[in-house]
Amino acid sequence: MSATLRTIDQKTISALFGDKPNFILWMEMTRRRITIDVLITGNPTAAITKRIKKDLKKDPSMKIIWYTNSKMKAEESLVPAAENVLNELKLPGEVIPLTGGSGIMDKVFVTDAFGRVADEIDNDPADSPHSVDPIYHLPNIVVMPATSAANCGVSSAKCYRSYRLGPPPSMYDLVQEMGRDDRVGDLPPGANRYKIHLSVPLFVSLYVRVMSVTNKAERNKQLVGNYEVLTAIMIPTTCQNSSMEVYFEEDSEEETKHPCGDFCSYCSGRVQNHSGKVKKNTTIDLFTSDLFNGKSPTFGEVLKFVKANKRKIYVTGFVPKTLAGQFHGLFLQLLAAGILELDVETAQTKNVGLDKLLSKHIVVKLGSQNTEEGVSGLAILQPAAWVGITTC
Repeated sequence: MSATLRTIDQKTISALFGDKPNFILWMEMTRRRITIDVLITGNPTAAITKRIKKDLKKDPSMKIIWYTNSKMKAEESLVPAAENVLNELKLPGEVIPLTGGSGIMDKVFVTDAFGRVADEIDNDPADSPHSVDPIYHLPNIVVMPATSAANCGVSSAKCYRSYRLGPPPSMYDLVQEMGRDDRVGDLPPGANRYKIHLSVPLFVSLYVRVMSVTNKAERNKQLVGNYEVLTAIMIPTTCQNSSMEVYFEEDSEEETKHPCGDFCSYCSGRVQNHSGKVKKNTTIDLFTSDLFNGKSPTFGEVLKFVKANKRKIYVTGFVPKTLAGQFHGLFLQLLAAGILELDVETAQTKNVGLDKLLSKHIVVKLGSQNTEEGVSGLAILQPAAWVGITTC
């Protein structure tokens, strides 16, 4: 088999089967031709819809995967949004989802259809090894809303874009979703794009889903995966392509890697736009003396507080004027840094591990971190916690 699998996870699988693989061949990751970008907005669905329309207007033959963490979201929201784009552009083709709810036959059908280009569907010769019975019609899938069900077996020479609504649950999901693009290398480096669109409610929604997992060990494992991704995409301190290679490749070290140039948020400098430039000391004072002084606000209250105090928090000339994205960006960076933490409100802790939790039950607290002397203290007061956040 061919798979992206870290050594630690190979050992776990070997232990489950009680046997070791006969042979392992380590290869280099091949994602550097794909641009990875992160955009934070107040309305990610609308932002992605707009970009899909722009992409298809430029290249109507392109195929696009639209990832989400929710089967319901894919089927009930993203499908009609993408269908509206095709209708507006008067493009032939269909929007068909691929989720965990798809049966084996459905997945084979959709995977095969997505892998074909329009000419193959219209002109498949009768003696072709891919020919099908005339009554078996393969649709021309232009946009495929999907969950992680699309991470295995989905391949199309014309898939040049993968959009993600919300954070990938793990580093595995991130690299697999990137890998749906650039299947044949027919475009110049950087022309294929994997774009992650984030907002605070989307991350909180993922947190709620994980906190509803029954098994505590599995719940904690998934939380670690969530925050690994959030750190990698929100506060990178080096080339993101290099970091992914070091994470997955055997015997790979950061110092042996060269930056990708302009194909990730860190190397392009776009990461500095996630939150804008903030006044660290002022933010510390406002958070400790006002927002979190004996209180555990909701994520909505934190966002409102940042917006209400934006002229105090942001450096003059960097104050967001109309867009809410940088308020969300600052919140997510503080979460990734451990300066802020999500938690379940006290009255709802009895429902952890059940499917009764809602986003409104989640509160925000100041995180803790060990000082250089090994003493636990508020992370917001530790200079090391602010690395990766643009401050003055």
